[in-house]
Amino acid sequence: MEKSPDFRKLTDRCLELTAALGIPIRPFRMVFGGGATDAAESWRAGIPSTTIIALPTTVARKGMVYHTKKDTVDHIEPEVVTACLRIVWEYILSIDRG
Repeated sequence: MEKSPDFRKLTDRCLELTAALGIPIRPFRMVFGGGATDAAESWRAGIPSTTIIALPTTVARKGMVYHTKKDTVDHIEPEVVTACLRIVWEYILSIDRG
């Protein structure tokens, strides 16, 4: 299957929505060796995909808990989860509205 170029369109739409919601966000390309996301596999299958990463974008830093034994719920920032859910919710509504 041909790879989908629509990730940029999807990402741009999410950036528009976050701006309208007043949520500070910045786009970036995943750093080589910095890991992958579930979006990579769906993109390879031809499904327009993007990722919202709600943590610092440095590859490695002191005190990093993500995907370690210290990755527990007390490290979750509720405001960040709420922001991610708002972005996804608004994106779904924008599709529904046409």
